[in-house]
Amino acid sequence: MLALFSRVMAEPQPDWPRQALVTGRPMPVMPYAFDQPDNAARLERLGVARIIGRKHYTARRAAAELDRLLTDARYAERATMAARRVGQEEAVRVTCDAVEECAGVHAEWARQA
Repeated sequence: MLALFSRVMAEPQPDWPRQALVTGRPMPVMPYAFDQPDNAARLERLGVARIIGRKHYTARRAAAELDRLLTDARYAERATMAARRVGQEEAVRVTCDAVEECAGVHAEWARQA
């Protein structure tokens, strides 16, 4: 679903940035508490996000950040590169999960034999 949008606005929860990165879309983020400021800073360092501080969030500020994300092609380029990398990592994870599942099934079968 996220891939249908040109930009993603995110609360930087642990899994949300990964999901948004997979879409290849830059995003404005507003960290609130706990590990969110760290997640937001990591996204900003990747060049795929702009941080809007909670105390500085206004509709005007959000619109300005969205405009910057839409007009500066570097954000889209970095988001596309990040999506490729996250997609590759996701493929490795899925493959490892399948191997582990298969190994578990075969181990169970061997114990029953």
